[in-house]
This record gives sequence, structure tokens and C-alpha cells, in this order.
Amino acid sequence: MVRHLHPWGEVMQDERLALTIKTLEQQIADMHRWWDAEGPAQGSEAMAKTLQGLVNIGDKLQAIQQELYQWKEELAQLRAQEKLYHTLFDESLTGEFISRPDGQIMACNQAFAHIFGFSSVEEARGYNLSLLYPDPQSWKDSLDLLQKVRRIEYHEIELCRRDGQPVEVIEKKFGRFDDQGRLIEIGGYLFDITDRKLFEAQLCRSHKMEGIRRLSNHIAHKFNNFLVGIKGYSDLLLSNLESCDPRRQDVEEISKAAAQAVALTHQLLSFGRKNSSLQLQVIDLKSLVSNLCGKFRSFVGEGIELIVTFDQGGPSLIKANPAQIEMILTTLLINSVEASQAGGQIIIAVANVHLKGGSSCCCQRQDGGVPPALPQVMLSVADHGCGMDEETQSRIFEPFFTTKYKQGKERGFGLATVYRLVEQSSGRIFVSSRLGAGTVFKIIFPRITEDNQDSAA
Repeated sequence: MVRHLHPWGEVMQDERLALTIKTLEQQIADMHRWWDAEGPAQGSEAMAKTLQGLVNIGDKLQAIQQELYQWKEELAQLRAQEKLYHTLFDESLTGEFISRPDGQIMACNQAFAHIFGFSSVEEARGYNLSLLYPDPQSWKDSLDLLQKVRRIEYHEIELCRRDGQPVEVIEKKFGRFDDQGRLIEIGGYLFDITDRKLFEAQLCRSHKMEGIRRLSNHIAHKFNNFLVGIKGYSDLLLSNLESCDPRRQDVEEISKAAAQAVALTHQLLSFGRKNSSLQLQVIDLKSLVSNLCGKFRSFVGEGIELIVTFDQGGPSLIKANPAQIEMILTTLLINSVEASQAGGQIIIAVANVHLKGGSSCCCQRQDGGVPPALPQVMLSVADHGCGMDEETQSRIFEPFFTTKYKQGKERGFGLATVYRLVEQSSGRIFVSSRLGAGTVFKIIFPRITEDNQDSAA
């Protein structure tokens, strides 16, 4: 860095010192020549001149020494500033990068590598920044905007991790341009707000679901009273009709429809209840999922590969009802199977995770320099099926909402029930999906550890 700032510093000092020494040698040689040629009398005069020259040379050497001392002080300060810069760059919580105009990353810090799923900074270097954008057009639009405004401030944008998963960031990006106005370098800072976005959506959904729950509970009670009368009178009519009576079939259809409506009303009432009658217990989620694998593979079928993975973090103890967890997984798997095509994959994963301190990056393993929060267990179900658009994602947990009207077999209570069951186990559910790229459901449960096992009992 110092050589870059003062490229000729050492060369200039070396040339001045060499010139001074050469002058000294020349004057000593002149003194010897005068002494030998003219004798002591003339030699004394030459010696006096030489001594005066030596004094002048001493002054020059002292001046050079002072300049060298100042230069070394400046060198030490610059090295300290360089060390401080590298420390701030490497330890920053924001992802920082420098790239070429074509997107090739020349430098980045550990936070940048972590946000986008690289195993190290070295792996991220040389990767093309354009591949972290959802599509080539969005990368081109970003370059065009940077060329136009020169600096992009506090811009919210959705990028992609290396594995294709979306990540929400706030970016501050700037360009470096040559004298002709051509972009020669891109630098920037990225702050991961994926976690914040997910929690905001979860909070809005919770408020919305609470209102729907209260309304549905009120309507279901009223509706159930009418259905009881319809079902009772239809059964009474059936008891008075002979089996050969042509009216019997119509009355049976009325009774059947009433029974289906009663079942639907019970689902609605169950959704609207505040507390579950099922008993919660401490279970190992990994063991439960492992025991259910055979059952799940049987209804997934041979055309779709079911992959079940567990992390190496020990037992995943949560407080829940095993039957509810099985119902949650079954519902999510059925949806994934229906969304997938032959040859696709469905991945069930269970992992012990920690929520990151702050509001960057959702759930992650405790492997960075960030202090952990409360221990959690993450259950995820991912597929590579047809995916969902944003409007569908915003409504999938609402009762009665369904995209399966054509099948004629769905009432829209599957994911609404999942949401309620997860909530009863003090969990939270998140969904991430893109059309044509598949869907990932992530469920976060509080993890039972030795420190909190007594309070969870």
C-alpha cells in the first residue's frame, strides 16, 4: 500500500545517499592528489576544503536521516490504517464486495459469502455477481441504473443464494468510472433482511388469521345449529320411507350433504378454537420423522424420490403432539406430491438451528461470529414442483382458500389446519416459493434443552 502511495520514495532516498557518498569520495581523492602533488602546504588547504565538504555532507546525511525517519513513521501509520480497514471489511455484518463490470467478484468479506451460501471467501471470489440475480434481465437493469445514477442507495431487492433460494437484501451500490464515463468497477454493501421480511409477513398473517378465526368460530356455531336440524329431519324422513320409495334417494342425498356440511363445520370450529384438547409431550422430532418414513414413501409413490435428511446436532426435542406432527407432514407431503412431476424430488429435513441475532438472514446454524438466540428445531419440506405466485403464497393459510377447485376434492382447510396445529405447538411456519422452481415450507419449533427441560415439562 505504501509503495503504491509513494512508488519512488525509496529510490529517491537511495540516489541521494549514493550521490552524497560519491561526492565525499571525490573530495577525499582530491585531497590526496593535492597532498602528493603540492606538498604539505598546499595539501593543508585541500584538507581544509575537504573537511568543510565533510561538514556539508554530514548536514546532508542528517537531513536524509530525518526524511527517512519521517517516511518510516508515515509507513507505520499507513500500515496501521490498512490493518484497520481489513479488520472492518472482514468483520462487518454487512456483505461487502468489489466486482468487475462483467460481474466477476474480485473481493468480498465473510458476511457476503455467508449470505449467499458460499463455504468461504475464496470460493466466492471469481464467482459472477450476475448469477446471484433472479434472471439476466434484472442484472442488466441494475447495471443500467448504476450507469445512470452512479450510486444506488438503500434499495430493497430480492437476490438468490447459490443454491437458488431467494434472499431479501438492502443494497448500497456504487460504480467507479474512467474519464470517458465507462464503468470500470462495482462496489457495494448488502444487508440481509430475509429474516425481517419473514417475521413481518408472519406477524401480518397472525393478525389476519386471528380475525378470521374469531369470525369463523362465530359463523360455524350459527351454521351448525341449522345443520343439526336439517340432518335430524332428513334422518327422520328416511326412517319413515320404504326402501322402494322413489323419494328415498333424494332424501338420502339431503342427509349425505348435511353430513358433509356438519363435518366441514366441525373443521371450522376446530380451526376457531383457542386451545387444543390434545396433550402435548416432549418428543424427538428426528425419531418421529424417521419412524414415519416408510409410511410416507408408500403414498409418495415410485415416480417421485423422497429424501429425508437429519443434521448431526443430536436429538431434536420439541413439545408437541405426535399425531399433530404426522398430520402436518402428511398434508405438506400431499401438496408436494400433487405439485411435483414424475422424476421429481421431495426433501424432508430436520435440523437444530439458532435464530441469528439481529434481523439479517433467517434461520441458520451457529457457525458464524454472531451470538445465538434461543435454540430451535427446523422441520422443512421442499419440492421442485410447479411453485406458487406471490398472491397465492399470501393466502394459502386462509380457511376455504384453495387452488384445487377442478379436482372437486378440496375444501381449502389443509394448510389452514397445518397453520393452526403448528401454532398450538408454539411453532411458526414460513413458505418460500417461485413459479416453476418449487416450494419450501419451513416450520420452526422451540427446542427443548437441558437448560429449559424443566419448564417444558
